Amino acid sequence: MSNPMANPDPVEQRFQEVETPAPGTGIDHESRGELTAEEVEEALRDVIDP
Repeated sequence: MSNPMANPDPVEQRFQEVETPAPGTGIDHESRGELTAEEVEEALRDVIDP
């Protein structure tokens, strides 16, 4: 019986790191997780009550 999870592609091709941010996002994927709680709170206030 063959292995349905087997993939002939090399691991390097299946799991390539994203080099560029998604189009239109305007954020660098490496800068995620660097917001402080105060920055998030201020951004939410701006969205909820502009």
